Amino acid sequence: MDIELLEEWLMSSLGEITPQRIRELQLEAHEGLEALAAYLDNPPERPDLRDGMRGLVWLRYSPAGFAPADVPHAQETYRRIFEGGGTGVTDAQRAVLTLLGGSADPHIVPFWLEMVDLTKPRDMFRQERVTISLAALALIAVRHDVPAAYDALRQLTHHLNPETRAQAVYYLRHAYTNASRAVPEAIMTDMYLVATQDKAFEPRFQARQLLRMAGQPVPLDNPDGVYDFKVMMLRNKRIYRTITARSEQTLADLQGFIQHAFDWDNDHLYCFYMNGRKYDERYQFACNYEKDRPPWAAEAVIGELGLVKKHRFLYHFDYGDDHLFEVEVVDIRPDVREGNYPRLIDSHGKAPAQYF
Repeated sequence: MDIELLEEWLMSSLGEITPQRIRELQLEAHEGLEALAAYLDNPPERPDLRDGMRGLVWLRYSPAGFAPADVPHAQETYRRIFEGGGTGVTDAQRAVLTLLGGSADPHIVPFWLEMVDLTKPRDMFRQERVTISLAALALIAVRHDVPAAYDALRQLTHHLNPETRAQAVYYLRHAYTNASRAVPEAIMTDMYLVATQDKAFEPRFQARQLLRMAGQPVPLDNPDGVYDFKVMMLRNKRIYRTITARSEQTLADLQGFIQHAFDWDNDHLYCFYMNGRKYDERYQFACNYEKDRPPWAAEAVIGELGLVKKHRFLYHFDYGDDHLFEVEVVDIRPDVREGNYPRLIDSHGKAPAQYF
């Protein structure tokens, strides 16, 4: 639920529907909000918030969101839902927050900053709330060119939570891209520091994507050095190969040698997911035969990815047989021996047959 949410809001442009339809949608949202507030005021003996918000469920991606006059009430209602908890709390939070986000109200930037850090014990909705908040800030920046929204996203690129930092960089990049705005020099400097000095992989990776989008050179880590990758069968991690590759080589070079190291035929499509999450397009590098799925592994220079020691990512080979490998960066070394790379430096366990 990352860029899909922002794109849903952006594609549902207010310019594509009539003012009359906007008023109708906002009236429906108003009535749904009032019904939910009334339910909170007088809950039944065994409340289920899904019963109180039926009018809001179908409006989640409304291009109109809440009317400006309803936005303060929606914020108050959300806080009541969060504090109260109970059955259906996740659905209720999602409905109210996505409508608030779709409102793109430039006056509630502080509310979204508050939402990023809002949490409590056993808060199962926290990560989705952070995602909605960051997407909402990006939408405000794109629709209204509000400096405070850009500043909020920039501020969050230094958040204590590395996943939040990475998402903030991601949405900051899309805010500038969708608004067709040049990235200011100060942001470039910030992103270069994140790309080279952040201790976590995901913020480093996203900062490099922003630099690349802005036409800036991407830093090459460990030039002339090597990376040691432990490639483990996800179904049986006792079977692995440790492979060394040069910083200047690509994920395609690594992939080809993985196939060699396991004595398989390199005859199927593949994809790397650099955050370890299958099908997460924000971090994917597909093989070059998939012309509709850039960026490609042959363009992914290992030293430009922002890899750090102990980081793990996913290698998916043969989408039919669904072979999955976990790849761990076990070492990053400056010295390079003469000879061909990638090269095998450790092997454990007999490789399984490629075809079952």
